[in-house]
Amino acid sequence: MPNFKRVLEVRHYFPGRLRLYVLLLKNNLELTELFKNQLKKIDSIEIKNINTTTGTVLLNFKEKDMKPVLVIGIIIKLLGLEEKIGKKMNL
Repeated sequence: MPNFKRVLEVRHYFPGRLRLYVLLLKNNLELTELFKNQLKKIDSIEIKNINTTTGTVLLNFKEKDMKPVLVIGIIIKLLGLEEKIGKKMNL
């Protein structure tokens, strides 16, 4: 499972369920609302909880429709984290 320290970290994975830490969502209510609205459009992903105090996201997803890596990729794209991840990886 990909981890990008202090950008997007997988805190827990169980088939069909992911808990992530996303620093960008911490104390950012406006971005969190935009993120929620975009994720709700994806039928295979269900938001269980987003905690802006801790920056954690708990999602259920249909494992038969998508792999957890794809879910992480979707989140990276929706939040525009590509550049931050590239810098972490020195790309």
